[in-house]
Amino acid sequence: MLDRICVLVNYDGSLRLKGGCPDVSLMKKFCNSFYKPTTQVIKHDFLIPFNSFLGINSADQYEKTGVQIQALNNKKIFPLYGVWPPTQQHYYKLLEDFIASSRNLLATPRNIIDIGCGTGVLGLIFNQKSDNSLVYALDKNEDAVKCSRLNSQIIDVAERYNAQCFDFVSNSLEEQSKQFDQWHFPQKYDIIVSNPPWINAQPLSSQHSLDNGVYDYKEQFLINLFEFSKQRLNVIPKKSKQGRLLLLYSDLGEIMGLQEENRIQKLCSQYNLYINNQFETPLISDLEKNRKIQQKIDPLLSFKIRSKAILYEITRFQ
Repeated sequence: MLDRICVLVNYDGSLRLKGGCPDVSLMKKFCNSFYKPTTQVIKHDFLIPFNSFLGINSADQYEKTGVQIQALNNKKIFPLYGVWPPTQQHYYKLLEDFIASSRNLLATPRNIIDIGCGTGVLGLIFNQKSDNSLVYALDKNEDAVKCSRLNSQIIDVAERYNAQCFDFVSNSLEEQSKQFDQWHFPQKYDIIVSNPPWINAQPLSSQHSLDNGVYDYKEQFLINLFEFSKQRLNVIPKKSKQGRLLLLYSDLGEIMGLQEENRIQKLCSQYNLYINNQFETPLISDLEKNRKIQQKIDPLLSFKIRSKAILYEITRFQ
């Protein structure tokens, strides 16, 4: 029903709503993205679907108030518009618990890279847990890179955090190496961490940057992450906690029939990697499940209640 309702927006981003009208600062940024002052003199008012309005309003609130992250000692992260807000904290808890249980993981300085960094939370968790490790981050979304840099300043670790805009899917290993040299990135890493998109399908529109956090058409991101790990992970004695790909993933795609069974295990075999350990937690809590059942707000609930958030600890064969 909400898809049939639209909100009338003035060309300057102000809303035409009767009664109390919320101040949605991001609406002006959203509107300005459609106009180029040098090419368009006359600007028009337009309609946006009510669901889109709700999304922009939510993003506006996240940008203003932030999101508290338990794994960062309850410090706040501030997502920018066009960057996925870190509201699914199952993965952060898995990573935090893994670090806590791995005594030697951060005992000495480490080079760590976060692939597809988004708001930067995964890398910032490492920054906060280790004073002598350096975190590097990549994302093809310029807003995500800007966002992660901002959050590194807020968490007060900016001197040990370096984020750059780069699409590692579309660039060859040689091009990666050249860029890494220019940015003073290491060529090899002790820890690679990533929370890839999990839907193996093509989005209806390629214009929205948020789709990059959900859709991984033909598993391009996932496959390139394994290739990257094969080439970039340090190879050291097996008992050490170095040379690890920490893959934060979900079996939701498999449960929905969008991904073949045991896909991660098969990719490990293909790229000469092996799963050293894995840790799991329900993707959706009983409390959240009951709330969504009552409110009937999640069409994927029947799949989510059977799925898990998983942390794979993956190592290279020597």
